[in-house]
Amino acid sequence: MLIYNITFNVDDRMRRQWLDYVREEWIPAVLATGLLHSPRLMQLMKAEPQGTSYALQWSADDMRQLKKFLNEHWPAYERDFRERFGEALVYFPTTLKEIE
Repeated sequence: MLIYNITFNVDDRMRRQWLDYVREEWIPAVLATGLLHSPRLMQLMKAEPQGTSYALQWSADDMRQLKKFLNEHWPAYERDFRERFGEALVYFPTTLKEIE
């Protein structure tokens, strides 16, 4: 099992809009690909100098599914993030392998 974690920092002025988008549009769209599952959206408890940070974790059954998602779907989502939120959103992805 792999976990695809994306940590986001969202400008507080766009926080509600970003959360609504993620919950109502992005999570359902990613689930519809059938490549990632079991999304978990969490707020980081560390105080940030600017904005609010979140982690969105997805499960992938294997590297083949994750790579297919990253190659076929992630570029369009990245463009969408830039168009919708611009500099109000920064993020970085991390892939984790479950060992226990």
